[in-house]
Amino acid sequence: MANIKLSHDIGFSAVVIEGNKIYPNSFYLKINMVTISDNSVFQNVAIQRILFFLNEVINGSVLCKVTNPIANRFIRMAKDSNVILLPEEPFDQVIGMILYSKLNSIIEGNLEIDTLTIGSEFAPDLTYTIEDFEDFSFDDSKVEFPWWERSDLTTSNTLKAMKKTPDWSTFGLGWDAKISSQSGVDFIFEPEYNQEQPEVVVLEGGANE
Repeated sequence: MANIKLSHDIGFSAVVIEGNKIYPNSFYLKINMVTISDNSVFQNVAIQRILFFLNEVINGSVLCKVTNPIANRFIRMAKDSNVILLPEEPFDQVIGMILYSKLNSIIEGNLEIDTLTIGSEFAPDLTYTIEDFEDFSFDDSKVEFPWWERSDLTTSNTLKAMKKTPDWSTFGLGWDAKISSQSGVDFIFEPEYNQEQPEVVVLEGGANE
């Protein structure tokens, strides 16, 4: 059914590079959604895409501004880390805005994220609620759209990373995914019902990928 309101809480951890400071941080999100498609399979795939992206791509990553010189040195030293470059310093509200855009992109119109609220351990008494996306000043002639506006799994704006990154169907999360016939809201938040279990992979990123 369409026009059903859903809500999901999820957390992730990341290393943040802000100016000359490098520190670990834990983030928590509250995602409020509305179903658009009346196809229950598409709804469930959309939910599982959100969970997969946050758990397997964002969790454990390194977040920093694209122009930060420390980030470029870190990328060269920690080649097995997923370094995610942002258009601004990785403050909570910036991360929330980027995730609001990326998650809405990867669900491709089958759900709509109404609001996304983000908070972190670094500022435990402060949360930000994102309900609209404001464009960042971004100029990269290599790509037509920045990674947070694309529906793929990449977190990079380089053509090399885009070509190397597997698509959603690799993890059983294409729109033709085989989903259990069980239905209902409880099922929507249970990725284990996906008969094609996703594999955990490291998606390469960074300025030189």
